[in-house]
Amino acid sequence: MKLLCAQSDLSANLSLVSRAVPSRPTHPVLGNVLLTCDAGTQRVSLTAFDLSLGIQTSFPAEVEDSGEIALPAKLFSDIVGKLPSGSVSLDANEEFSAAIAAQSSRYQIQGMSAEEFTTLPVVETGEAVYLPVRCLPPAATKPSKS
Repeated sequence: MKLLCAQSDLSANLSLVSRAVPSRPTHPVLGNVLLTCDAGTQRVSLTAFDLSLGIQTSFPAEVEDSGEIALPAKLFSDIVGKLPSGSVSLDANEEFSAAIAAQSSRYQIQGMSAEEFTTLPVVETGEAVYLPVRCLPPAATKPSKS
């Protein structure tokens, strides 16, 4: 698997799916984010699932080789957040090791097989509901301590 994407795209989408990663996972794989790259569509998909909440998002990228890997969510997020803005390359091999590089920064992290990642359930029945963002309440703010 090999891809090239913008650091800002990777960081923003990783931040979004990380909300579904439990702080203390009951199974090691639940502490991971599934990274899927598709050379046909030139898109990267990120998925997180804590067995009750699942979030999946995707964004455009230059995908040279398709593939998927489960990477430790916290470590991956910390690394991506510290990378300089610009292009980020990610190259994963068959041993589930991922090399992340941006400018002069280089990181190597160990992941897991994507086959171990719990798949999101598929809703077979029911109706889809689409809400415009303006219909959602603003984010709650913490009360100030006096």
